[in-house]
Amino acid sequence: MSESDNKAAVPVDTPRNDQANVQRESNRIKIFRRIFYWAVPIAYVAYVVYLIYSLATDSYSLNSEHNFLNEIDVPDILICGTNDLIISRCDFVWKDSGGNSSKTQLNGCGEYILPGTLNLGGRLSSCRTFSTNQTLKYAHPYEPVSGLTRLGIYLQIPNVTAAEQGNIGIASLNVVLLPPGFNPLANPDQVVDEMDKDVKSEMQLQWDFIAGMVNYVALVKFKISEYKAILPDDASAIMGFGPKYHITPKIQNSVTYFPFNQNPYNVPAGSNVYFSVAAGSFVQEGQSEERTITVLDALAAAGGAFGIIGGAYVLFFGQDRIEAFGYAHKFADSDSIVGASFFRTDCHAEKHDSANSLDAQVLQLHSDVNTIKDVLRCYVLDTSYLEEGPQWFADTRAKISLVCQKLCSCCRRRNNQ
Repeated sequence: MSESDNKAAVPVDTPRNDQANVQRESNRIKIFRRIFYWAVPIAYVAYVVYLIYSLATDSYSLNSEHNFLNEIDVPDILICGTNDLIISRCDFVWKDSGGNSSKTQLNGCGEYILPGTLNLGGRLSSCRTFSTNQTLKYAHPYEPVSGLTRLGIYLQIPNVTAAEQGNIGIASLNVVLLPPGFNPLANPDQVVDEMDKDVKSEMQLQWDFIAGMVNYVALVKFKISEYKAILPDDASAIMGFGPKYHITPKIQNSVTYFPFNQNPYNVPAGSNVYFSVAAGSFVQEGQSEERTITVLDALAAAGGAFGIIGGAYVLFFGQDRIEAFGYAHKFADSDSIVGASFFRTDCHAEKHDSANSLDAQVLQLHSDVNTIKDVLRCYVLDTSYLEEGPQWFADTRAKISLVCQKLCSCCRRRNNQ
């Protein structure tokens, strides 16, 4: 076989074949771009709808917290029983900052017993209220603070037989500890959210009550807690600026009973019921609600997704042309590109003197170059560093200007010829 035959047998890529290959590749990219162009926005809109749905149906998460306190308010005490109940005396046991203890006694508990009685339904009838109005506080035993360590209250049920009539147990009183100033049974307007309703129902059901039994001592220890709830109309929490919590205080009790001895010491005459109240813990436990998503969270998530989509588009298909003008520019002046500088006081097109003009083509080219230069200077490139930069920038500009002048001179001479 001749050498010419071997050359003829080798396939040669003609320009036409190359153009066909490029065309096939362009078609594939065009199809991929079109799929990306429609599928990704649909997915993004679906994601935004999901974020809106999550905002509307958000379920709160709970955070636990522990606050270590040096002082605790003396709780309000409801003492419910018979109409002829007598409050004999209150004993206050104190400690000073040095750890020394003392004791004071107040017959009838003085002004700490509020006037009148409350009838709250069920066994919570004929209730007397002991309240210090947050003026007395229990002091931490190991901190250098002064305050109360124990409160003892002596009571008398005058007619034990009548109190036991119709009951299978001994005569007793119902004692309930309440957070200061919070009594949802007596004040229904204090019931704002579901946790308030829960506290109210527990009071009505006597979930955590103290039995003041005749000839028995009740030693009561309590600890406090609180629940911070986000109300449905809390716009600050929905936006993500921090909730305005509605706080529901709660008290839990622990009670130990033992009977009077045959000759109880220093008991007021006729008293047959005694209970003491002391703080059992100076750690306030709490729970606070927290939204799992807010408007700011949704905007951040939507913006992050938009950035990922834009980055993926640039990665696969490259950067689109620069859009120097937005809708605000179009509304300001839709007839002129330079009119877009309405929002830029330093971006007005320079007026170029055409008195010493060349021919029409050179003038048109000169005008176009100036327009492009103004647009680039105002909206694309920051040229301030060129104007205020080192001397070599100025030298470079001078050299470029000199070259341009020489080119223009050459063009002028050629046109004259």
